[in-house]
Amino acid sequence: MNAWNNYCFWMITIGLSFSFTITKLGKDNIAIMKKYRYELIVLGVLLLLYLVVSFDKSYSQFDLIEQSLTDELNKIPPVSRAVEVNRDIMKEEDREILITTKYKTNLSYSEIKNYYNRILNENGWVNIKEEKILYWGNDLGGKLISYSKGDYVATLHYAGEKSDYSWVYAFSMEWNIRFSGDKSKSVPGT
Repeated sequence: MNAWNNYCFWMITIGLSFSFTITKLGKDNIAIMKKYRYELIVLGVLLLLYLVVSFDKSYSQFDLIEQSLTDELNKIPPVSRAVEVNRDIMKEEDREILITTKYKTNLSYSEIKNYYNRILNENGWVNIKEEKILYWGNDLGGKLISYSKGDYVATLHYAGEKSDYSWVYAFSMEWNIRFSGDKSKSVPGT
């Protein structure tokens, strides 16, 4: 439960406790009950209005981030002669969006790498690092290159010459709340 949900939970709990206490005062304290009944109704309406407005605002911000990330991804076409194998979109409750597309091609790693380095650089992306990937301790020639732009991270994942996957390379873009505002882009594994 995040801080906002926790806050809302306690506000509602306090409001209901207050309401229950006033209701239990009974007929002996009608004057007190009438006095607080209207204030409680106003408090409840304001709380509901605040919850609705805040929920719509946070939902809209996440939608805008997702749309912006998709727009960035659409600016980066795959290498020529690449065939899309599949595309996955993963979303995690206002915390992360990851869009990954896997491709099949006959181009070499250096051709794929040079293309993405050029096209990403032209679109304002900065190369963060390149690393070798081992699959279950085996070196199949896999490589991973990470790039950053603002609060986004892009990754070029080359499966390797010795791999027998249904794809040759994957290209992904990600927004993660832990990247937001962090200009050093602490990419997983760095």
